[in-house]
Amino acid sequence: MTAPTPLAGGDQIFRRAPDGTETLIARYLRYTEPDGSHAFRWALSPRLSAADKAYYRGLIQQAAASVQAAGG
Repeated sequence: MTAPTPLAGGDQIFRRAPDGTETLIARYLRYTEPDGSHAFRWALSPRLSAADKAYYRGLIQQAAASVQAAGG
């Protein structure tokens, strides 16, 4: 890819095992906030273990902080 593209609703993150099988980690979904506005957030797969959820939640937070620091 030569230029970054913005995330779109429905985008997904997968983990690929050495044997090629893929596990859904998260989807980028649109949520309605209490004030009626809309925001997109990553929704972790309910099939993940508690440890995996904590791990990927941390990675998503780190990535969001990096994007914000870069002005995005």
